[in-house]
Order: sequence, then C-alpha cells, then structure tokens
Amino acid sequence: MVQEAIKFEEGWSYLQKGITRLIRHLEGEPEQALKTQHCMELYNTAYHMCTQNPNYSQQLYDKYREVIEDYTMQTVLPSLREKHDEYMLRELVKRWNNHKLMVRQLAIIFGYLEGYFFRWKRINSSLREVGLIYFHDLVCHSHFYSF
Repeated sequence: MVQEAIKFEEGWSYLQKGITRLIRHLEGEPEQALKTQHCMELYNTAYHMCTQNPNYSQQLYDKYREVIEDYTMQTVLPSLREKHDEYMLRELVKRWNNHKLMVRQLAIIFGYLEGYFFRWKRINSSLREVGLIYFHDLVCHSHFYSF
C-alpha cells in the first residue's frame, strides 16, 4: 500500500492538534487523554513525513523543541511566578510531573526521529533527555524566583 504524500504544513497541523489536546489534558482542561490509537496515528504521521522527505526530520525535531520551549515559557514559568514560598514549590513539583508526562508522550509521537534522525545527525541525547534538559535550562535559569 502506497502512503499518500503529506505536505509539512498539513502533517504538522495534524500533529499540533494532538499535542494541543495533550497539553490541555495536562493542564486540567476538559479534554480526553490521548488514547493509544490516537498516539499511534500521530506517530505514523510523523513517521510518514520523515520517510517521504528527509528534510522534514529536522523540521519536526525543531518543532518538538519549540513545543517544549513554548509550553515552558507560556505556561510553566508564569504559573511559577504567581506563587511564593511552599506554594511555589508545590507548583514546581506539579509542573515538573506534568512536564515529564508531556515529554514521555511526545517521545512516543516523535519516536521515529530517535531511530533515524538522531543517528544520522549523531545526536547523543534522547528526545526525553532533550525535553527534560529544556525544562531545567528554562526554569532553573530563568528569573521566576526573583527576589
């Protein structure tokens, strides 16, 4: 069976809807969690994009990092800035746990990148490591805790 070509914008739009659904669920909005079937459809979309056009792999990797950075900058940091003392620590733990769940799901969706693109580009970190490092760098090196 021949897979129909996917334009980057179309494929990314579909992936972005799934990612938005994941984030909304993590944020406690009335959104169903991603089911295994939907995760596999998202994975297959990313897989087909990468195998039909190798340039899409770099673009998807950039989008993966962008999603994590945007979520951290637009959602995590503002929520931490609003809290103080032990409430900030509780919020940090909540945000860290949500971030780990999001990175785990994104690593499944973008999993093909690790097996193909990471080896080709000789990237030694996993998608999970990249996602966790972003959190550390953006949160711990930000000034959300300014005195």
